[in-house]
Amino acid sequence: MSFGISGGNEFLVWNNKTNKNVIRLAPDLSYVKIGDVQHRYDTGQPNGRIAAPPGSTYTDTAVTCGAVKWIKTWGTGNTGWTVLYGDTGWRDVKSLLDPFWDSTSNLQLRRINKTVYLRSSNLKVGDNPTGARSAIKQLFPDKNTFPLGFRNAGWGRAQALAIINTSGNDGIGSIYTYRAAHDFAVRAILDTGNWTKGDSCAFNMSYVTENDWPTALPGGGEWIV
Repeated sequence: MSFGISGGNEFLVWNNKTNKNVIRLAPDLSYVKIGDVQHRYDTGQPNGRIAAPPGSTYTDTAVTCGAVKWIKTWGTGNTGWTVLYGDTGWRDVKSLLDPFWDSTSNLQLRRINKTVYLRSSNLKVGDNPTGARSAIKQLFPDKNTFPLGFRNAGWGRAQALAIINTSGNDGIGSIYTYRAAHDFAVRAILDTGNWTKGDSCAFNMSYVTENDWPTALPGGGEWIV
């Protein structure tokens, strides 16, 4: 084994028997290369910026949009990076709700690695209720209102039970994607009445996403801790 400094000022560990670099360390400590595999450190997301072979890892010291650790899963260019660990924290996304729902409702969204969580403890009907409780009521005015990086993969529907509170009484309902991969809606089950102001529902659902990690976080920059 030999040790030395390269023309680019990398610190080298050299295998004299195989005539190959074993370890290369950047002078600013921004990366370590063990053979061809790299372990890099910088700020910002790596896709579109940092080329490396598969198996390489990247640490974002700025934890951009909640993602701190990445791994290169395919290709040798600057794409193909996937988050190993990231957590957006709970985001307040009630501002995205359809006008059917009251603006004082709560609605929270979070992504940890590939799992997305959507929950509300008090999703309230607003001033202009319409239709039967057993009919579909969208959470968002359009499916594309739902944020990028949090959408359902599309091959299966996300679904969960919901508690529907009407006139102070709890009943069973459901929340699910009904027309498209990220088109969420609520409906009551076996309820023949109509939606009225003051009705509310609560749910806690999760599903796996294949979306790339978000490059911007929804919720107006509000963190819920």
